[in-house]
Amino acid sequence: MSDLSPERISNVEADCYWCLSKLLDGMQDHYIFAQPGIQRLVFKLKELVRRIDEPVSKHVEDQGLEFLQFAFRWFNCLLIREWSDELRKLDFQELVMFLQHLPTRNWTHVELEMVLSRAYMWHTMFNNSPSHLAG
Repeated sequence: MSDLSPERISNVEADCYWCLSKLLDGMQDHYIFAQPGIQRLVFKLKELVRRIDEPVSKHVEDQGLEFLQFAFRWFNCLLIREWSDELRKLDFQELVMFLQHLPTRNWTHVELEMVLSRAYMWHTMFNNSPSHLAG
């Protein structure tokens, strides 16, 4: 930071503010009564997992685990990630514990890039296709 000029710091600060403002604009209904924005996202996640990875979706359903029980926290904290192979090996209690305490502590830019690229791919595939939720 000490190597940056005041003008450069001001530009970075402005960019950060703009990005945060844009992010918050899209999630106002996450933090009002009954949090309908988060409820919608959890429903969409459940339907996307069903379409993208039917075995995991069926396993979670067979275990009686509701997506709201773990995904609410993800969306509330803006964190989402899936581990298909690992998830299918876990029972209800293990699923809950795993999904509430995701092993991301030692992630590097490599794992983050993978998650972001998958998210972009799914966003591109499904964002303008609301019929994917019809089922």
